[in-house]
Amino acid sequence: MSHYENILANYDAIHRSPLNRATHAIGIPLIVTSVIAAASYVRLPGQGAWEHANLATALAVLTGAAVLSWSRLAGLAYLILIAACYALAHSLTTHFTGLTAAGIIALGFVLGWVFQFIGHGFEGEAPQFVKRPENLLLGPVMIMAEVIPAIRPPGLSATVATSAVENEE
Repeated sequence: MSHYENILANYDAIHRSPLNRATHAIGIPLIVTSVIAAASYVRLPGQGAWEHANLATALAVLTGAAVLSWSRLAGLAYLILIAACYALAHSLTTHFTGLTAAGIIALGFVLGWVFQFIGHGFEGEAPQFVKRPENLLLGPVMIMAEVIPAIRPPGLSATVATSAVENEE
């Protein structure tokens, strides 16, 4: 089993409830958009092509490269979601300024995490990103997998997901 298949199986094993998946479909984009919006205010030093670079762009490139290393299809789906969140964050930071923008960003971030923890309440499981930091990147992939099922490797089923978690314990 590849690294991607393994982390996907583990993620699936603790995200079985349709209610958990639904809350994640709301919470993850809220969190991602808020992080991108906040990071867009941090300018990176540079000249030429990097003159207008910000931390949000750097994070998108680095995390996109990491997910692409797991799977090309998952990486492309991840970048599609990141691009949508980036566009929303850009619109937010363009139309709102100062404390209004900061408040909207903070509210989106907090609400996103509230949705995450409510979802995990349906599962009776704590979020696994502390034990498995790659789940922070895998969450957006899984949101896209609900829309584009081909992101899931062929043959990966709930049975495989359950056995992968049992093998780790």
